[in-house]
Parts: sequence; C-alpha cells; structure tokens
Amino acid sequence: MMKLLALKAYGTGYRGCLIAEGEYRFFQYTPRRGFRLLKTYPQDTFEDDLHFIAMMQKFMSPSAFIVPPVPIARLDADELRRVDQERKNKKAGKDGGG
Repeated sequence: MMKLLALKAYGTGYRGCLIAEGEYRFFQYTPRRGFRLLKTYPQDTFEDDLHFIAMMQKFMSPSAFIVPPVPIARLDADELRRVDQERKNKKAGKDGGG
C-alpha cells in the first residue's frame, strides 16, 4: 500500500510526496497534464520518515508534510482531493472553525 507523506494544494493541482516500493516519490498533479514524477529518493537512505521530512523541509513547506503518513488505495485526483479535504477539516477543527 502507498502512503502519502506530503500534500500541498495549488490553484491548478497538487504537489506531494508518496512512499511506495521503498522510495520517497515527489510528484506533481495538474488536471491538464495529469501526474508527473519529479524526484525519487531511496527510503533506506534515511533513518526514518521524520529524518526524511527534516531534510526535505528546506525544499517543501513544512505544513505540507503529513505525520503519520496517510495510506491511500491509489494515486489519483479523487484520493488527493479526499486527503486534502480531510486535512482541511482536521485543521478547521483544531482552530475551532469547524
């Protein structure tokens, strides 16, 4: 099973990081172009997910990272929207806004 470790919504789509098959995989999704793999890193290069996040926060907003990672059944637009909405709902609940 894949796990979503980071997700950031933009006006035209998403950027994120997936854990799959022993790799951390940064990707971009736009409705027009679909999914595009940006960069991969072997998972065993890092001590654990938190070590990877600490190293990657220089390149991606810290608020994009999801701890613990969220299991997803497939990498598609519907799953990204679902995770993004769940994160927004959770944040609204913490902020007292929802």
